[in-house]
Amino acid sequence: MSPNPADFDPKAVVRMIEQSQLPPSSIRRNIRLAAHLSLREMANALGVSPMTLLRWESGDATPRRAAAVRYRTMLDSLAKVTL
Repeated sequence: MSPNPADFDPKAVVRMIEQSQLPPSSIRRNIRLAAHLSLREMANALGVSPMTLLRWESGDATPRRAAAVRYRTMLDSLAKVTL
């Protein structure tokens, strides 16, 4: 089934892209550390392996959009209460 062009919402697409944009990898790690979360604790909260999170923090890998939105949401929430 192909999408209906009448259902296309450009604002929703832009919002989704904005929500998936991540800060630089070094800042991601600093936010986690400021929250006193271990790599394992944060990975578990995001539903990924610690190795995956380590790769995201080091800039060796980039999360797919859905994971990036979850990660960004968590980073924003942690930054509000720790930085």
